[in-house]
Amino acid sequence: MESLTNRETLLEMLQAEDKIRRSQEIQELYDQLKNNLELENVLQKNLLQSFGFEPTEENLLRYRRTRVFYADDQEIKNAVMYIKYDIMKKGDLRINDLAPDINLYHLDGSQTNLLEFMKQDRPLIVVGSSSS
Repeated sequence: MESLTNRETLLEMLQAEDKIRRSQEIQELYDQLKNNLELENVLQKNLLQSFGFEPTEENLLRYRRTRVFYADDQEIKNAVMYIKYDIMKKGDLRINDLAPDINLYHLDGSQTNLLEFMKQDRPLIVVGSSSS
């Protein structure tokens, strides 16, 4: 079996994934579902299987790390929209830095700010993530 780190295979997989993600059927599913993460897991596991790889969590993680392994490869970067337009970057904050006062939004859409949650004798821990 071919390696899941082979550049040409990964490039083909990313291009196939981009085509699937842009399809009318998948776009409609994105509109209907509240949790797109499960759809993306199924989509990528099916993609792994269609390229002859076992759809394990380990292989899924390897596939998702393509952007790290080929960070400077423009062809890989441009193969799929979620990598091409990824604005994620390593942040400047470190442990014990002062938290910046940023805008936050409640689920009902109302706005507050981070420093409103800070209390005098209580640490503030901020955990962020993305479901995509």
